[in-house]
Amino acid sequence: MNREKEKLMKVIRESDFAIQECALYLDTHPRDSAALRLYGDQQALRKKAVDAYEQAFGPLTTAGNQFSSWRWIDDPWPWDLED
Repeated sequence: MNREKEKLMKVIRESDFAIQECALYLDTHPRDSAALRLYGDQQALRKKAVDAYEQAFGPLTTAGNQFSSWRWIDDPWPWDLED
């Protein structure tokens, strides 16, 4: 995996974690404006990273596939990659 791909995947994983943690916190503190801001910031950060990843490397999930072709299937599957 190249460095840019690794960097984007790290941002996506970290923001996924932060989004989930914020959601759990907001379940018990729904009026915490700082937590709501952080949740929104992490959502935006994740979207930006996913968009950059998909632009450079193709769809990350089936939801990221463009409708002009089914590129999702073109990339190697995780078990096809060499360690």
